[in-house]
Parts: sequence; structure tokens; C-alpha cells
Amino acid sequence: MIIGKTCGIWTQVNTLLKERLELVRIEEKPRWATVRNFFYEARNKYLKAHPDQLTIDTKDKAPYIATHKKIKKFCKENCQEFDILPEHWFRLRDLINIHPQGRATCKGESG
Repeated sequence: MIIGKTCGIWTQVNTLLKERLELVRIEEKPRWATVRNFFYEARNKYLKAHPDQLTIDTKDKAPYIATHKKIKKFCKENCQEFDILPEHWFRLRDLINIHPQGRATCKGESG
């Protein structure tokens, strides 16, 4: 059961977002990830840093949606640096190589 405070995992999410932003600043492309992959990367790093815990501390019933909201907020706060309007925050999300769903399986027309 997931119970407790909400700060631990989200601190790790923010740290990983900052690391990805630093890679973009030095013109390196971060590793590709979906929101779900990114959440699990943050979760695994958090649990490795806190071996006494068996699961993450979050009250969110939908952690992927909460992760997407954190990514959106982070991108809106940092998009000015890349001359991106806040309403186009998803362009910064693409720069840090995090995508809302999996990759497309085809490049052509549907049908």
C-alpha cells in the first residue's frame, strides 16, 4: 500500500528533469522516455537512495498523471530560456525527450 508524504518521489522527479535540462543545455540529447518510463526511472532511483522503504511515498492514486503534471509545470517554468512560449510547453518536453505515449509504429499513412 502506498501511503505517507508526497515530497520524496517528486523531489526525485524534479532532480531528473533538471538533469535532462542540463543535457539539453550542453546540446546532448537525453535518453528517450515515455511519462511512464520516466516515472519508473525516478521511482527506482528514489528507492535505491532509500533502501529502508519498500515502496514510494505518495498519496496520488494516479502517479503517471501526477508525473505528467509535474513535467508540464517544470516545462512551463523553464521554457523562457529556450525562447518557447509557456503555452507551447510541450516543445520543451520534446527537447528533454519525454513523450506522453509510446513511439509510433508506422511512419506512413494509416489504412
